[in-house]
Amino acid sequence: MLLMLKTNPYQGAKNVLRTVKTSFFRRIGLIHLNTRRYHAFSGGLPCGELNRIQGDTVPGNSASEAVLTKLGFKEEGLLRESGYWKGQFHDLKCLGLLKSEYTEILKEQ
Repeated sequence: MLLMLKTNPYQGAKNVLRTVKTSFFRRIGLIHLNTRRYHAFSGGLPCGELNRIQGDTVPGNSASEAVLTKLGFKEEGLLRESGYWKGQFHDLKCLGLLKSEYTEILKEQ
């Protein structure tokens, strides 16, 4: 007797793999941004040492906001209709990090 399953028995494993891959790439992204933050404040960029860096996200993009917040960025406000794509203007949430704040983060670690 042949028993046929209508659902894929490997679907659960596939979802676990997808979760692992997603968290891996999120971690890589966090490491990359952390490195860029370090270079911005240590003079490792061609323009020299910066005093402030800014990250803009689309309001409601909680994943991007969480990454920036984890890196020490603070919400500064809403930039009304400052982004333009797909033929429309869009608001952007502005998050910023000052060199003095970054120095404090390093002291806490």
